[in-house]
Amino acid sequence: MGDDEERLVSGEFRREEDGVVATLSALEAALIRQFVSELRMLLEAEVGAGSGDGDAESGVGTGDGAEADLFAALSELDEDGPVVAPDDPVLARLLPDAYPDDPESAGDFRRFTQDRLVARKYAACGTVLDALPDLADGPVLVVLDDDGVQVWLGALNDVRLALASRLGVEQDDDAYWEGLPEDDPRAAVHEVYQWLGWVQETLVRAVWE
Repeated sequence: MGDDEERLVSGEFRREEDGVVATLSALEAALIRQFVSELRMLLEAEVGAGSGDGDAESGVGTGDGAEADLFAALSELDEDGPVVAPDDPVLARLLPDAYPDDPESAGDFRRFTQDRLVARKYAACGTVLDALPDLADGPVLVVLDDDGVQVWLGALNDVRLALASRLGVEQDDDAYWEGLPEDDPRAAVHEVYQWLGWVQETLVRAVWE
């Protein structure tokens, strides 16, 4: 990542009197905002939330109060919910079958749980975005209470799962990524993937301090 890679060195969460705190550089805040925003849009599409002024059928918008609208729109959808895994590999990774060896049970479980799970993940993305300015011109202070820690952990984990799915990350494949040319765009994204993992680790450690 060149000069940008060298700047991915802060973002460490620590326990302080006011809560769990981290100071992000403008670059780091922008990276988290970018990938969380992309995940949120993917989740919107999964439940028909639409964009702009909202989806005509679901009545869900994406502006202020979008999370509340989404939960309201899903309140009566359970009986008609999805019964098969999403086609998108990222969503399939985020919303796996509860019973991989029993398609019928997996379908029943998905029908009554997936829409609400998507809505919770969507709301978590919104919470993270609310803590990060659209265009930061300096360091960004993030202060989390106990509930906020859990929301951030979930959202960061979902972003990392999405990146791993898109990149094709596999267990014990560090040598492959280290061998990529510096100008390979996948190398830059993988650096962000690793950095987000480190941020998660510091957040977990801060909880137990």
